[in-house]
Amino acid sequence: MLARVSLTLALVVLAAGPAQGAEAARFKGTTVSFRVEAGAVRDFALTANALCMIAGRGGYEIRVIPLEGAAKLDGDGRFTLAVDQKGTRASVTGRVAGAAAEGTFEVYFTKSVSSFDVMTRSQKFDIASCSAKAPWTAARQAS
Repeated sequence: MLARVSLTLALVVLAAGPAQGAEAARFKGTTVSFRVEAGAVRDFALTANALCMIAGRGGYEIRVIPLEGAAKLDGDGRFTLAVDQKGTRASVTGRVAGAAAEGTFEVYFTKSVSSFDVMTRSQKFDIASCSAKAPWTAARQAS
């Protein structure tokens, strides 16, 4: 009887998954990676393919942006993370459900771009404004 109750309890804990238990689970997608531990999302990093505009012309830059801190999962596995530091603003919303996760992210940052001015024969610096907004998906990685 005790063994049967222990087995049932173990199955219930496993079914609850990492969102509810203390076991850590890693999730990885094409543009995001993070871990879920003790009911919170931690170590979230996103890879943004951002459009950077400067003086009427644009180009793309790929940048990995780590989001410090943790975000508690609500009862439905939803979470929100945000960062605003060092010229970078990013926000992430998502939902973890079993072995899958999905959501969206938005990121804005500036970067300094150097060029050579042929008229003055000197180096000049401009500031580019970069942004990206995209959906993301991730899957739980095997231990």
